Amino acid sequence: MQFMPFFKGTWHQDGRCIYADDRCTISLVHETGTGPGGDKFDNMAIWISRLDADGKNDRLWTVDLDQENVTSFWERNEVALKESLSG
Repeated sequence: MQFMPFFKGTWHQDGRCIYADDRCTISLVHETGTGPGGDKFDNMAIWISRLDADGKNDRLWTVDLDQENVTSFWERNEVALKESLSG
């Protein structure tokens, strides 16, 4: 995840498996962190993983359940994110 340096060690994910079989997993993931200016990131997301024949993740889809607040957070922190990605 390229945005990890932006959170300067405060990024945290707490996942719970909702469903799993030999083809896919579905997880509810609580994501939190603090931006460089103290802005709080707090999101719940659904992660759907497709598994290959060896049971390893082949593809991942994610859906933010609080998309409006996630979008607002990144809009407020756009400059700081670009600086952390370039440095």
